Amino acid sequence: MWSRSLVLANLWVLFASVCPDGGWGPGAALVVAASESTKPAASGPTTELERRAVRDAYAALFGRRDDDTARMMSMGDMDPHGAFRHFVLVQDQYLHKQAAIATWSTSDASNASDASDASDASNPNSRRLTKHTKKKKKKKKEKKEKGFNAKKACFTVRKAKLKGGTLKGGRSRVKSWGECCEKCTLQASCGWWSFKAKKKDGRGKGECFLKGFSRFVRYAGQSSQYRIGKPLGRRAPPPPPSPPPPPSPPPPPSPPPPSPPPPPTISAPPSPPPTPPPAPSLSPPLPEAPPLPEGKAKYAEVLDLTRRFFQAQRSGVLEEPFEIPWRRTSFLQDQVVGGWFDAGDYLKLNFPMSGAVSTIGLAMVDHPNEFGDSWRNLLRTGLDYLYDCIDMNANLYVGAIGLPWFDHNQWSRDNEVNQTFRPASVYDSTMMASDLYCSTSAALSTGYLVFRDVDPGYAETLKTGATYMYDWCSRSVGKYSQYFVEVTKSTYPSSSYYDDMALAAGLMFQSTGDRVYLDQAIQWWSLGRPEVYPGWDSKWGQTGALMLKIADGGVDVPGIDTYRSFMNDVFFPAWMNADGFQAIIKTPRGMAYPRFNKWGNLAFSSTAASIALSVAEFEKDQAFRERLINFAREQTDYALGSRTRSYVVCWGNLPPSQPHHAGASCPLDRSLPCGWSDFNSPDPNPNCLSGSLISGPGGERVNPLDPDNSFVDIRSDYVTNEPALDYTAGFVGALAGLHALL
Repeated sequence: MWSRSLVLANLWVLFASVCPDGGWGPGAALVVAASESTKPAASGPTTELERRAVRDAYAALFGRRDDDTARMMSMGDMDPHGAFRHFVLVQDQYLHKQAAIATWSTSDASNASDASDASDASNPNSRRLTKHTKKKKKKKKEKKEKGFNAKKACFTVRKAKLKGGTLKGGRSRVKSWGECCEKCTLQASCGWWSFKAKKKDGRGKGECFLKGFSRFVRYAGQSSQYRIGKPLGRRAPPPPPSPPPPPSPPPPPSPPPPSPPPPPTISAPPSPPPTPPPAPSLSPPLPEAPPLPEGKAKYAEVLDLTRRFFQAQRSGVLEEPFEIPWRRTSFLQDQVVGGWFDAGDYLKLNFPMSGAVSTIGLAMVDHPNEFGDSWRNLLRTGLDYLYDCIDMNANLYVGAIGLPWFDHNQWSRDNEVNQTFRPASVYDSTMMASDLYCSTSAALSTGYLVFRDVDPGYAETLKTGATYMYDWCSRSVGKYSQYFVEVTKSTYPSSSYYDDMALAAGLMFQSTGDRVYLDQAIQWWSLGRPEVYPGWDSKWGQTGALMLKIADGGVDVPGIDTYRSFMNDVFFPAWMNADGFQAIIKTPRGMAYPRFNKWGNLAFSSTAASIALSVAEFEKDQAFRERLINFAREQTDYALGSRTRSYVVCWGNLPPSQPHHAGASCPLDRSLPCGWSDFNSPDPNPNCLSGSLISGPGGERVNPLDPDNSFVDIRSDYVTNEPALDYTAGFVGALAGLHALL
């Protein structure tokens, strides 16, 4: 959730300037969108994919507008770093994923043909869990450039200014930001610099401010006249030289004979070689984390905390006294009441929500002893809401409630923000949205599997809804995000639908026992392009694991060799090796993630861990089973803080203190107001959003020199410091699986 306060009067002035007819016309929302995080973004698109993300966002959001108006909004005059910038980031992630899928789908066939079919997992070459190597391209020799190269020497950001004191004598007039960068590079006490151009376009002579080192760096302002930066590799000024050691005391007098002579004098050892300088980094080095508590009890402890996070995300009627003291009943005017808020905002988005429900439900089916009645009651929140969104008589389905641009311009408590302007995205029978429909069917089917022995009547109701949505899905093949684009493409644009259809078909077989669903599952699977990036947008890994489990139960599964080949030759090698195969790599301290991604990396790794543990539950090859569990433990422990810091709110070493979450940032005393002053406050959130897993480090696209060190605990950073349903859902499966299997 991204935002900055705009005065209400400005909202209507801007709205009227684009929609003089007074109606909420197509796309009018984006005129009054909120500002992005005050954490500085990149200095502009530098690759073709980044430039295309800008073009696609512009075409989708401003294509129906007057060119001058669109240009003003995209340049920040009417929409300073707001909806347009957020849309660009969403499109950037979408395009990078599509590029990775296209790249690896062409090479999978040749890789699979060379794979060993050995079933002995003790063989290091079995299951292709070996390093995937590629021929290294010869690097062209770069010509050495004469003089100082500012573009290579400094990390720079436009349209932001640095808060902090200027060094004594550190202010001067310079001709360009490059000259300012050079001054900082040559001065040992300079850690950051800021250049203010004379002209608004950032060009021309200006003032250079050299700033010292500080542990915490804050950014503010949106002036295009500023460019800030720091010399690459600069960490902190070297410590003063240690004083020379005191002179050694004179040796004692030799003892008189006949005592033995004193031992011969031993010369001092040579001085050790100087310590090599640390590797360059954009941030100060991370300290070593203290060890996690021994044993597996920590997984059960954090698992219970994650349940509290989902409680904190509930919408609608809340019982009193409620388990989360800072939450209240809210949004009773919604077209469908209840459900969960998606992230740090108050949107209800069924595509990621249904994925979270099915992910938690599958974990409850795989590891039933780890979940009690409190979890089943919690799961009803999502299941009831998804079922209530279906109108079987009118063939309608409510796919989302709320508008991102309007929601993100509010920062307050759940029952104090605008409760009425929350339009629903209603899908009808003419809309081809099989990903959304089948994702909902899969969620309701998992609900049936969870409740069939506990509450058979309720389970049958869920199965009815699952069957209805699957039938609708199978005759409406297409992406849900081609509709209501101001909601879907600015939040969760879908990249495929056959994965959702295959998963729903497999779960329909488990719910009904009808083999026709297994035949349809392999049909949907064969029509798609399976990939290894699990989460709200990719159910391939979950589908493959489900089919292996069904086959392990003695069922003759059509296409089982196809599923097994994908999981054992592609999915697990990619994640467990993390050597670049399928674009999955690992940070120096152990987080596996897609190289192209910078948003939600811990969601990818924890969901992959959850899938590994679901297979380990029934895996008979003990050596391979151990490798699955070890991979899942490494990724889960990383999120818990084994190598750097904890990324679970209110648990562990240095947990996030300012997660990007509106309700958690408001004062607990409800007589006190809550607004943008709380958003901008440097203090920790007053309310503990216990158990939520935040997005986590952005990886090498954020900090190429130190990928683990690509997270800043600041409330305005929604890319790396926001919790969400799908982030924590995969984490639930990983925690439950580890506690069950260790």
